Amino acid sequence: MRVVTAFVLVVVLAPARGQPAAQPPDRPGIDQSGRQRFLVEHLPLALGWYGTAGVLLEWPEGTGTKVVAYIAGSTLGYAVPLLATMRLPMSDAQAHFSIAFAYRGLLAGHSLDAILKFGSVPHHGLGLLVGSVCGEAGGYLAARRLDIGRAALITSYVDFGILNGLFAGTIVNTMVFNQSLSDASPSVGILPGEVVGGIWGVCRARTWRCSEGQATVVRAAGILGAAVPGCVYFAARGKFDNSDQTAVSALGIAANVAAVCLVERLVRRTQLAASDGYAVAGGTIGGALAGAGIGRAGWGRRGALRAALGGGAVGAVAGFVGGLCVEEHRAGQPGRTDLRRRLDLDYTALLAAVAAYGRERSFCAPGLVRVRF
Repeated sequence: MRVVTAFVLVVVLAPARGQPAAQPPDRPGIDQSGRQRFLVEHLPLALGWYGTAGVLLEWPEGTGTKVVAYIAGSTLGYAVPLLATMRLPMSDAQAHFSIAFAYRGLLAGHSLDAILKFGSVPHHGLGLLVGSVCGEAGGYLAARRLDIGRAALITSYVDFGILNGLFAGTIVNTMVFNQSLSDASPSVGILPGEVVGGIWGVCRARTWRCSEGQATVVRAAGILGAAVPGCVYFAARGKFDNSDQTAVSALGIAANVAAVCLVERLVRRTQLAASDGYAVAGGTIGGALAGAGIGRAGWGRRGALRAALGGGAVGAVAGFVGGLCVEEHRAGQPGRTDLRRRLDLDYTALLAAVAAYGRERSFCAPGLVRVRF
């Protein structure tokens, strides 16, 4: 046990003793500008998934054996990419695609398990591990001719495909099979959704050479569009039966596509750095948490979940719109667009909607957001 633990510490701390060189001395023509990013982002993947995969593959009985299997899986999951990328090209796009598709490959393996029914835990773990390893290797190879902006855009569309695949699986399970399939049946839609989303993203990347910040804003908008209808629907009705699941799934697909198309058009000519995109995404998350907290505190225990979801949806939209409007301060720079001239949020209508929801558990807010093109 001590030997394995010591080896893990040596492998994990090896990059900390010296930053990886952008170009190895013996291979001066190789672009390794993204290797540091790759190694940093690979660490949680190794500790969070590859170590767990070691336990799933062995599925031992004793706690000590499980710990050894976890440490061995984490060590191999980090050491192999660390050694393999010492002499290989690793651009920022390749680093992003490798890590992103390792996680999406894990979901693809889960979806394949829902389709083929692998059965035992070791077989299930093997399917997930193969999916993640193939996703990581495939992402690395696929990003050879991409820049980081287009790579992030394709990843965003793959995420939209995953969400819409889950929604589509829910609709099919409810309307076609009348909930007769297992609870995991919506997961069947993940793999087809990833394929459709990837094709959609590649087509968009060919016609729009965006920045990483623009892609991050589009991803935040698409996820927000998919989540808000369900939150508002449950806040208004307070229950989910079969017909509700179908309605929410259909609304989620429609809102996701609409939000992506709208925000793409808004930010298409706005130069956004990666930090700008993360600021908008952070504002969205912060607004959701603040809105959920205010809703939960304002309505007490009765209807707390409904109030939290409704407040979170309103807060998330406000945080996203506010984050975009912050870009107004960059309007004086070349290539910038004054987004406040494009987006108007009527705070009076927002306050009136919150007050109406507190009295009647419903609200109408015409003119809350206005968009100009």
